[in-house]
Amino acid sequence: MNAVNAGTRGTAGAKVALFALSLALTLAASPQDSPQGFGRTGPSIDAAKAPSFVARRAKLMEIHKDGVIVVPSQYRSRDSLQDNLNFVYLTGLKMPDAVLVLDPGGSPRETIFRRMMAGGPSGARGTTGQAGRSGNPEGTAPLSQEPPASDPGVVEKPNTQLSQTLFGLVGAGRAKRVYLPFSDFDFLTRTFGTMGAVNPFFLSDTLVNVDPTLAELRLTKDAEEIAALREAVDLTAEALNEAFRAAEPGMREADLAAILRYAFDKRETEDSFLQAASGPNSTNVHFGATARPLATGDLVVFDVGCWIRGYTSDISRTIPASGRFTKEQRAIYELVLEAQKAGCAKLVPGVTFKAVQTEVEDILMAGLEKLGLVTDIKSAWQRRLYIQHGFGHGIGLDVHDVWAWHFRRLDKVAMDPGMVMAMEPGLYFPENYLQESLDELKGKVPDAEIAAFRDKAGPVYKKYAGIGVRIEDDVLITPGGNEILSIRVPKEIADIEKMMREKSPHNLLK
Repeated sequence: MNAVNAGTRGTAGAKVALFALSLALTLAASPQDSPQGFGRTGPSIDAAKAPSFVARRAKLMEIHKDGVIVVPSQYRSRDSLQDNLNFVYLTGLKMPDAVLVLDPGGSPRETIFRRMMAGGPSGARGTTGQAGRSGNPEGTAPLSQEPPASDPGVVEKPNTQLSQTLFGLVGAGRAKRVYLPFSDFDFLTRTFGTMGAVNPFFLSDTLVNVDPTLAELRLTKDAEEIAALREAVDLTAEALNEAFRAAEPGMREADLAAILRYAFDKRETEDSFLQAASGPNSTNVHFGATARPLATGDLVVFDVGCWIRGYTSDISRTIPASGRFTKEQRAIYELVLEAQKAGCAKLVPGVTFKAVQTEVEDILMAGLEKLGLVTDIKSAWQRRLYIQHGFGHGIGLDVHDVWAWHFRRLDKVAMDPGMVMAMEPGLYFPENYLQESLDELKGKVPDAEIAAFRDKAGPVYKKYAGIGVRIEDDVLITPGGNEILSIRVPKEIADIEKMMREKSPHNLLK
């Protein structure tokens, strides 16, 4: 917005914007909506003993001390309501129809506005540690009218008072800005339209996006977040190791998935996602688990995580269904492992993730050239043939934690201690992929260049067709380097084959 427009509309524009905003937030979830719970289980974070939420809100208010911060508890996605992870990050609570308002210069400084019913608030679903599979765990008491024990400074008010509160703060000139997440502004804009109001972006510069600030805060984990991630990684490691012992030809992908889910169920948690893709299915970057039986020559690509106190692990491993890698499988696996270990080693403070990605790609391309699958490691189109996804991301409250923000800063901002990153290079060789890809390059790459590549790499590709390999670890960045949290899951070939020879209660054939 230019300065003239902002100045001429002034306070009147700000008030219209705030009215639209407060109404939209108040109407964000109606009583007949059925909010989706996290479905995340595990040992509870006792809110009374978790000052981390107080510290997170205090840090946010210190950064944006010139205004008021508004964070709704849910956002709308494809006509359903999803929990807003920024609200969870700041409060540890999951509830429908709620809005957190932080007023750094006010009293109270912290207020949760929510729909009220006779006798008190409605629809409380507890803390991140209490959420059951249904999102409405038995025995979870609603928040009382008194400040929650997790934060003595928080008070609770009905959401019908939200408009009055915001008008009071901005209309009186005490808050110069209203910081709120623009990530859900599609729904807010639709609400403005039904009111006949003008989009507030064009009315004033009062509204400011708080998403970047919250993303930066969430990228670096505090001690409680790291503890939850450690536990999630450890449980995932136990589940994967049990699946390794059980895997054998004839077992279905779905059977391996059931073993993983059973391991999580024993610990009263559940998977955040689950892949056990075998044979040709292993050449898909993300697949799932089907009724396909494992064959003797198959590889199985696992990609698994589980929830602990709202935080998720993310570990990938590749194993041979027969218990032994073939010569061709070993060649691809060892190349991916070399690149993955190099990537893990570079996840240290002061290094950008783009630099890590580039080094891992270079190792893979050099190895593919030695195998005869690449004719020019500097060729951009040959690189795109084999490098099919990014090799890392943050983990936390989401599998790809604040990825939209992290992705935009990969080549600009170095990693810091406290970040927890996944490192997951992979190579995939679908049966007909090479020919189909080369056909698509016609007109974009000289025909002679494509023909020369096909003549040299085509026969070699056939040796590796049907192989898919991905290896992923969860890595904590530390002041002196890093710590691989998922080290308990074997990834050296000898260690994998040794574990697969061990007996498992899930089969009788070994």
